[in-house]
Amino acid sequence: MKTRLHRIDSSGTRVRSLDGGGTQPALVMLHAGGLCAGVFEPLVHRLGPHCRPVAIDLRGHGASSAPAKLSDFGYATLAGDVFAVLDELGVQSAFGIGHSLGGGVLLHAAIERPGFFPRLVVCEAAATSVDPEMLERRVQRLSAASSRRRTVWRTPDDLIERYRAKIPFDRFTLESLQALARWGLTIREDNQYELACPPAVEAGYYATCLSAIGAGTIEHRLPEIPGAGTHCTIVRGLKSPFPEASHQMQVDALKGEVFLFDGGHFFPQEDPDLAAQLLKKVLLNDSSPFRRAGQAPR
Repeated sequence: MKTRLHRIDSSGTRVRSLDGGGTQPALVMLHAGGLCAGVFEPLVHRLGPHCRPVAIDLRGHGASSAPAKLSDFGYATLAGDVFAVLDELGVQSAFGIGHSLGGGVLLHAAIERPGFFPRLVVCEAAATSVDPEMLERRVQRLSAASSRRRTVWRTPDDLIERYRAKIPFDRFTLESLQALARWGLTIREDNQYELACPPAVEAGYYATCLSAIGAGTIEHRLPEIPGAGTHCTIVRGLKSPFPEASHQMQVDALKGEVFLFDGGHFFPQEDPDLAAQLLKKVLLNDSSPFRRAGQAPR
């Protein structure tokens, strides 16, 4: 994948994109919180010449600049980064896949530019509210887990070995873990490797984007997306902790079809083969039958 660093504003903020090449149409790929654009690498390889994948590091992830203020964690800022990258690349229309945090950003972007995205695949997007007490408990739990996370590794292989037995990364394919280690670590002066997304940044997204800036502010505008002609497929893992109520709100608002995946929260990393098949079918009109377990879009 071709790596590009884009200057977003006069303060020197930079956002990295990974351009998979290939032909049109463009396919924007936005990752979950705590990961990076490079985790889509196995999926990019499977899509081959069918499209032009453009995966983008959200702020504070991969090689993109860290958020400098509270509003930088918000979907409006992140969607603005996405369009700044796409505008620089000359992309005037695109399909999209967004996962968790990236799903919320993708939906916000679709609201901001009606009709820019003809079709979207949304994987458990952080875009609809849930019970406030349950959300608060989840934010606290995730924030505490992030603060305890090991951040420095002697080699990328050390991270892979540890994560293969660590929830939720134990559901990732080895190929996906290798992509995370390749793109989600930075080398330090002492030649050790450090997570590119620090726990404080990940916790910041949980505390602000999920609870205040993200989930509670766009759900009432979701019906604008199908209203502008964008077709949505909503993915949910049958073994995921993602709340059924939040999932159903998105289904109702987006008037989209549903794809149920026999796995956890990280569909693109748990089964890139099936994810590629789904993208080819619903975004690229591939008529080939599914070769892996999963319930066809309905």
